[in-house]
Amino acid sequence: MKRVKLTIAVVFVFTLSAFSQNGYNRNNSMSTPTQNSEPTKEEIEKAREESLNKLMTRLTEDLKLDALQVVAIRQIYTDNMKKQGIILKKEDSNEAKTEALKSLSESTEIRVLALLNPQQKERYELLKNEAAIEKDKKKGKKDKKKNKE
Repeated sequence: MKRVKLTIAVVFVFTLSAFSQNGYNRNNSMSTPTQNSEPTKEEIEKAREESLNKLMTRLTEDLKLDALQVVAIRQIYTDNMKKQGIILKKEDSNEAKTEALKSLSESTEIRVLALLNPQQKERYELLKNEAAIEKDKKKGKKDKKKNKE
């Protein structure tokens, strides 16, 4: 069970943290110097593409993916990001959204792992662990900051 939670967290980190690094603020809207309104579809798509490119660059280098793996895994993560957007836009409760995102994350990871050889799977697990540690560090800093206020 602990491993499943860690897996979910890592896949979330890979996909969602990329959004936060590409100009999204806490409200999931793009911040621009001249405009503070909802992002356009083009802006969202551009941010997704940038996130996906960063993710694929890292995975390609760290896992030493071949060309076929790159194409297949890119498609898996593209589908994942689109489905995440759909889930987050639904008028469901936060619990329902969280469960749907967990399920999506699990299925995405299963699909990705099916494309990796044993050495790549081992390295992928290490990357997930590193990402989980980083996420915990960031969460700890946020918690400390909230407690000070």
